[in-house]
Amino acid sequence: MPKLIPTERKVPQAASVIDTICQSSAKWPQKDLFRYRRGGKDRAIKFIEFKQLVYAISAGLHSLSLDRAHIALIGEKSPEWVAIYYAVVNAGGVIVPLDKDLNPEQIPGFIEFADCEAVFYTEKYAQAIESGDSRLSGIKTFIKIDMSTPAEELLGTGDPSASDKQLLLQDVSAKGRSDISHGVVTSNEFDPDALSAILFTSGTTGTSKGVMLSQKNLMFTMNQSIKFVDLSENDVVLSVLPLHHTYEMCAGIFAPILLGGTICINDNLTSILSDFRHYRPTIMALVPVIVSMMYKRIIETARKQGKEKKLLVGKAISGGLMHIGIDVRRKMFSDILEAFGGRLSKIVCGGAALSAELVDNMQAFGINVQQGYGITECAPVIAIISYDVYNPTSCGRLLPGVQCYIDKEKPDDTTGEICVKGDNVMLGYYKNESATDDVLSKRGWFCTGDCGYVDENGYLYITGRKKNVIVLPNGKNIFPEELEEYLEKIELVKDCMVTSREGEVPGSVQLTAIIYPDYDKAAQAGLDSTAAIKDYFRDAVKKINRKNAQFKQIKNIEIRKNPFPMTTTHKIQRYKVTKEE
Repeated sequence: MPKLIPTERKVPQAASVIDTICQSSAKWPQKDLFRYRRGGKDRAIKFIEFKQLVYAISAGLHSLSLDRAHIALIGEKSPEWVAIYYAVVNAGGVIVPLDKDLNPEQIPGFIEFADCEAVFYTEKYAQAIESGDSRLSGIKTFIKIDMSTPAEELLGTGDPSASDKQLLLQDVSAKGRSDISHGVVTSNEFDPDALSAILFTSGTTGTSKGVMLSQKNLMFTMNQSIKFVDLSENDVVLSVLPLHHTYEMCAGIFAPILLGGTICINDNLTSILSDFRHYRPTIMALVPVIVSMMYKRIIETARKQGKEKKLLVGKAISGGLMHIGIDVRRKMFSDILEAFGGRLSKIVCGGAALSAELVDNMQAFGINVQQGYGITECAPVIAIISYDVYNPTSCGRLLPGVQCYIDKEKPDDTTGEICVKGDNVMLGYYKNESATDDVLSKRGWFCTGDCGYVDENGYLYITGRKKNVIVLPNGKNIFPEELEEYLEKIELVKDCMVTSREGEVPGSVQLTAIIYPDYDKAAQAGLDSTAAIKDYFRDAVKKINRKNAQFKQIKNIEIRKNPFPMTTTHKIQRYKVTKEE
């Protein structure tokens, strides 16, 4: 019988964001914390250097009377970005990290809405920030991050007497170092329940909202999550997800910093394959689309080399041996694993549903995938599969200290909306009391908007998004994610979604699959017209329909010529999808 009760590891616990680096820098002061590339050269900043930089920036903010301010941050992924996040929170301020892929015209609006008094930004965003836009009139200090200066050298540069209006990051650091050298001591006392971060949701279904999180929220999820993740000072993490997302900050930054791992920075997904070979990571925090991309690359490479059949036979053999306790996966598939640096063995995956088949496939090659479930409003983790439990169909058990109930519309329903309560639940939405009241009760229960159920062993299963549910005229509910999982297995599907269209009979509904094909693969298969591609998908959908009840059958197919609008975590923005002519 498979193991179902997870092992809770004994690991350090952090009281605050700054405590993560204080603990680790004391243990591993001269170890590389961040490795990154800049100016064509490999760079690194050590644990003790990072801590010193954080304290210098924090003291600099105090010198500028910005120690309790709301401060925006936008720029490319870098050690400086993380140091600024740490410094603002440590100074008692509120960090407002912005999506680096925002439309430049949107940036001032977010900064104004969050009541920011200062903004850190790189040259890439200078035009949007320095444009004189009236929405930025509340900004007292503009601070540019000079990406030409390596992060580890910032402590030796800067002008402490520079203007308080327009500064470089090293000037802020220099002001802080000057104060520290003159014995100016700033209090690091903090209220764990106070607002520390405003995070704008990506908005797959509508307008972004500002999620308010405290240090208690952030540290609770990290402290509880790391008890069930096989992460230590021996690990090398390749950070690929956007830093403005709480998932990446929790799993890819806070956790490895506290536990002594080395974080290697990937600042562009186009270079991920070269970064695999260069940094040779052992563990990663990912979203399903990247895991799927990795698996597809394995299969495509085997196919090009004429080894696909051999690969499938090898998977079957290694799987059989695993059942009797013999693990030869990493030896048998060493050439496959070498494409990912040769050492990658652990992936923590969240942000969206991951198919059980994909978990099984990666597991067969020797890469163990842990699923988790969460949402930004819960900082962001709610449940996670333990590193020593194999249950590919579930997203895990609730974190210790998190309560859950399933809000069913009818008593005999098998699923309902997932509602949770615990120290991970947000303070509310910034300046949006009505939206807060819609999802957060006075007793602290947060309604996630996701539907699912909990089994007899305490494992949580997600069946779909409440807002995405399609209600048929006969009252039947369709979760499009269920059908999309079938569609995604069709070889020529690049992205897809299921929605409803009005049928020929007034009041009737047709389930419709909207598909963005892999046009390159289609051309290789000899499908050189939209009609031919549509015929291919019609045949594939017929096979899917045979597996489903009549009311779940896809009746219509639409082929997209253009990619779907996506969030930065590669979720389709459903509300933006219109019918292409």
